[in-house]
Amino acid sequence: MNNFLIECLDVSKEYYQGNKTIKVLENIKFNLQRGSSIGILGPSGSGKTTLLHILAGIDVPTSGEVLFKGQQFSNCDTNAKAYLRNQNIGFVYQFHHLLPEFNALENVALPILISGQDKKKAYSKATDLLARVDLEERFFHRPSQLSGGERQRVAIARCLANSPSCLIMDEPTGDLDAENAESITNLIFDISKEQKTTLIIATHDTKLAENLESNLNLGFT
Repeated sequence: MNNFLIECLDVSKEYYQGNKTIKVLENIKFNLQRGSSIGILGPSGSGKTTLLHILAGIDVPTSGEVLFKGQQFSNCDTNAKAYLRNQNIGFVYQFHHLLPEFNALENVALPILISGQDKKKAYSKATDLLARVDLEERFFHRPSQLSGGERQRVAIARCLANSPSCLIMDEPTGDLDAENAESITNLIFDISKEQKTTLIIATHDTKLAENLESNLNLGFT
């Protein structure tokens, strides 16, 4: 029996426009152990975000499958997939996708509340996580009141809310200036090392990619 956290087994994805078939991913395969890391590289339109969505159970492959801790993930039912994702996977979108009507503390506490923990415990952990990403002075600020780097830090704190074994990130430094990008990169690797978290990161950031254990190139021949 292997000890892979995630197995991506010949995953392909196609879209259909009338009689035309558009191949986005073709026979993608790799596996990751707990605490390992991989960069998903490639030009715009090469399928990086599509692959991340399939790995996180947000989308399904046309063929192939994804196993998470040996359990078939890509084709399990909606409720089982949502539970597995809530408990095991933290997802950071390129443009953070924070809820605009909630403040930073509420955004981070929400996944913990969804998992069934009581409000006091959820807000206590959210407070600790925001402090961990150096946002002690921004607890009650809404996303519109935060800078781009601060919003991304809130998104990272939120993805850590349920202590996931895997972080999946879509261009986490893509919308940041050089100083903020370096700060976010250091934060990601510090947290991964502390918690032995598996990292899957789609990125154009060569400095970030060079610090990952392996890279998968999409869209190159």
